[in-house]
Amino acid sequence: MVFKGYEEGRLVLPIVLGTVTSLKIQNRLILDKPVADVWKALCSPELVAKCVPGFEIDGKVDDNHYRARGRVSVGFISARFDELQVTKRVLEDGSIVEYEISGEDSRKLGSLLMKMVVALRVEEGAKTSVQVDSDLEITGKFAALGTRIVEPKYKKIVEETVENFHNL
Repeated sequence: MVFKGYEEGRLVLPIVLGTVTSLKIQNRLILDKPVADVWKALCSPELVAKCVPGFEIDGKVDDNHYRARGRVSVGFISARFDELQVTKRVLEDGSIVEYEISGEDSRKLGSLLMKMVVALRVEEGAKTSVQVDSDLEITGKFAALGTRIVEPKYKKIVEETVENFHNL
């Protein structure tokens, strides 16, 4: 295990195990919106999906399970995930929700498992603090690239997602 510590308020723990790469990233932002409005948006997988670059919801299985697809490129390698499974779990009503996204590259060259826990807290002046803890585990061709190449791309995707959510 390689520990990189804190970087600009974000905990970064890359772990490389053979052909499996795991990354953990934390982000925090303050929104000028009431908690109830942020919670409503956060509990809509369709709305959250619009914030994630290259990701979209294909269909709803039930209130907590969705089908999705996504594309990602890292350097000269790209992956297409046509059958992602998305699970939404409310861990604490009104304040904590978890999303889990899993699937395999359409060409069977790797897989991903991402868990994102988002916690809301009321801030002074009707603002909302949003804490995002994100874990990613990948296998196959992306994992073989190693954390030096994968980590910056994952950080960029997480940062873009948080920024897009901020602009909703």
